[in-house]
Amino acid sequence: MNYSAVSFDFNGTLVKDGPYHVEAWSRISQELGNGSVSRELMDTRYSGMPNREILRLMKPGQSGEFYTIWSEKKEAYYREAFADTPGGPHLVSGAEELFRILKENQIPFNLCSASIASNIAFYRETFHLDQWIDPSLIVYDDGTFKNKIAMYEESGRRMHAGTRLLIFEDALSGIRSASALNEAGIIAMRMPNLESEYPAYPKILRVIDDFTEILPEIITMIRG
Repeated sequence: MNYSAVSFDFNGTLVKDGPYHVEAWSRISQELGNGSVSRELMDTRYSGMPNREILRLMKPGQSGEFYTIWSEKKEAYYREAFADTPGGPHLVSGAEELFRILKENQIPFNLCSASIASNIAFYRETFHLDQWIDPSLIVYDDGTFKNKIAMYEESGRRMHAGTRLLIFEDALSGIRSASALNEAGIIAMRMPNLESEYPAYPKILRVIDDFTEILPEIITMIRG
């Protein structure tokens, strides 16, 4: 199988920011009268889901405005924590080199993230993403997508690739969504809580800890 374009999830894939999401969701969950959120719960259930879907699980039956307000509040907590990363926020090792290789080989790539607009703006500014990725190609949770499957379908449409996407994902929900695309392949960023899950998804081509592991073979993996 060869692929026409590459789509990157962001959180947990291009940045290792899981602990900051756990911290932010725990604060939100407690403020909504629930218990704290564990890393295992985040990895196996919540990660990769749009905020409003997580909030519906935490506090069902509320208005759309309620979920929008609490979604923004959660992301403000997250950005505050993430900005204080020791040494500053940084992309996973090998990410920029991978972007360079894709550009040099004229392979389209984009972001397909369940993050909301305010986070995408934060990432673009923090990591200078516009030098690599056309902002018009970025797919994010703007409230119009039913789920991550629909987001990946839109990702392929914007890059004129259909579903022939090589998708980089970390979350179990994201892997399930990518697996629903007939022509997609998946490279999974390793999450210790998911080791037993990977064999159930035959579209996973590799499980990696960072991008340096696949730089020598990425073009062969894409073009076959």
